[in-house]
Amino acid sequence: MSVSSNRRQSSISLVTILALILAGFTVQTAKAVAIEKSLSFAAKQSLQKKNDNYDTRKTITPGGVENVHNAILATGIHQVDSQFASPINDSISAAIDISDNMPYNSTLDNMSQATSSDDDPGLICKNSNDPVTNTVWYRYTAPADGSLSVNTDGSDFNTILAVWEGSPGNLTPIGCNDDIDYEKNNLLSILQTDLLKGQTYYIEVAAYGGMAQTLKINASFTPVSISYTSDGVKDGWLLESSRTSGKAGTLNSTSTTFNLGDATGNKQYRSILSFNTSSLPDNAIITAATLKIKRLSNGYLVGNNNPFSWGGGLKVDLCKNMFGTTTALQLGDYNFNSATNCKLLVTAFGSTAASGWYSASIPSAAFSKINLAGLTQFRLRFKNEDNNDSAADYVKFYSGNASAAYRPLLIVEYSVP
Repeated sequence: MSVSSNRRQSSISLVTILALILAGFTVQTAKAVAIEKSLSFAAKQSLQKKNDNYDTRKTITPGGVENVHNAILATGIHQVDSQFASPINDSISAAIDISDNMPYNSTLDNMSQATSSDDDPGLICKNSNDPVTNTVWYRYTAPADGSLSVNTDGSDFNTILAVWEGSPGNLTPIGCNDDIDYEKNNLLSILQTDLLKGQTYYIEVAAYGGMAQTLKINASFTPVSISYTSDGVKDGWLLESSRTSGKAGTLNSTSTTFNLGDATGNKQYRSILSFNTSSLPDNAIITAATLKIKRLSNGYLVGNNNPFSWGGGLKVDLCKNMFGTTTALQLGDYNFNSATNCKLLVTAFGSTAASGWYSASIPSAAFSKINLAGLTQFRLRFKNEDNNDSAADYVKFYSGNASAAYRPLLIVEYSVP
């Protein structure tokens, strides 16, 4: 047999041998994956604690098989991680931006493929000396001053949560939580921390000792806000004196309800709400405002035709300080306007109630009419004054004289420089 023939046979034999080895390795890998999936979270924790000093990351070379993770150390069977990709947010430089997705709820199935980096900041809240072997990152820019809440509820491994301010390589911790209740073996994480408008924060989720599997992360942001209730002494309803007068003939500021729609004779109801917003900081920058009113639980509709159907929308006028010439309800409030202090038709209520509550968002163009140093008043009216049936058709809402839980609300969100 020639030398070249011998070399050909040797080459074939080597390829065959490598193929057989790889096939056997693949079978063992499949077994490892199946065994690992069958173990409970608690069982994996137990196995991990027995092997704290074991190297949980290895590289096999040559042969191209890299990143072998010893997930089930006690069995001696290794799972090959190369069949999965690492999370896209494995490093802080690739943090997922969740600024436009609040509330944020996400599941990460390949957390076991996440790595830790030498430049990951040290976690200040660890409850054990187990190594942190898996970290992923999220990024959030606060739209206003407020509170960030984050948790890992639903995850199936021991998590650590941290929130950092600053920039990669120069981070300062502002919140960190290892376990919700270590003594009761609740090893998930939860934290809440205050944020400042316009600043970017980094959220880190980490795992102990290579035990990471499926991560569920839940985050929400609550802006700084103040809720005001309407002053029953200064709010109430106004009723047009006649269909075409355009002026009020009667008023009521003592009832526990106010009316919107039309009365007998096609006379329109309008109502005033009054809020003392002077507790807002003098330098407050308003970022959002919502007006809410609640209809009566029973008997809220008088007549057969709901004005939300024929009224053309429930409109809102806004006045800094007051309508008319005094803070008390007066007949002149019905059609008062001031180009300096008031803005007409700033917004409209939605026509669908949530648990009896109707809401209207105040647009930013009208924020200047919300008084940082005194009263802010609203005038409510349907765009169409009546439905021309000469019968009363109106909705009854709770006023500032009603029980506290039912009174009209003004919710102002803000930040300070």
